[in-house]
Amino acid sequence: MNNFIISYYLSLCVQFITFLIQFYGIFLYVSPLFISLKYALHIELWVSLIEFMVYLWIGTNLKNLDKIMTKRYIDWVLTTNALMVSLSLLFIFFKKREEKSKNTSSPYAIAESSNDNIKQIISNNKKYIIPLIIFNNAMLLFGFMGEKKIIPKFYSFTIGFLFFILNFYFLFEYFAKHSSSGKVVFYIITFIWSMYGFSHILSNMNKNICYNILDLISKNIFGLFMVYLIFNPESFMF
Repeated sequence: MNNFIISYYLSLCVQFITFLIQFYGIFLYVSPLFISLKYALHIELWVSLIEFMVYLWIGTNLKNLDKIMTKRYIDWVLTTNALMVSLSLLFIFFKKREEKSKNTSSPYAIAESSNDNIKQIISNNKKYIIPLIIFNNAMLLFGFMGEKKIIPKFYSFTIGFLFFILNFYFLFEYFAKHSSSGKVVFYIITFIWSMYGFSHILSNMNKNICYNILDLISKNIFGLFMVYLIFNPESFMF
């Protein structure tokens, strides 16, 4: 059994366990102040479910790495766009939490007075989220063309990374920079997502091992982090 097969089955097991924890997390009570965090977790739960289903699909033919990459891109088109929305909601939560903490010794003191509605939050930020979706899909498109040898890997890597930089620049400007916690999470997420780009130029075997690990971190561990924040909404403050 090679390292890719081992990493695949390990990933599948961890995905299942973390999905159950996230599923439990969506039933936890959340103060109105934290509504964006709760819906970020809802989105992340669907991301984890799609990821798990695609990985089961990948398991039907583990020997054909080219077909596996096609399945991965189907997964990424669905999940990474959702993650852009989830990240935006998380950064909105950090921003509101920091604003509240500056006005009171404890965010809980005025948390219940929040009248925010998730539809309003999405609607108010739609013009900022749409560019993230566009840049993200452009990044995936060029990556996919490189995988299918439609364009050389050098071009798919370079152009794909350009759209990645644009995507995360706007994510920072629109959302992450408005709180200290948001900045820290942004830097961590940026590093993790950038590793997908560098993995793109590796051999098929090493690339797929890296993707198995990166998917766990960027989706499942990220989901656990949000469950942790729901349990401890005043944690991870700077």
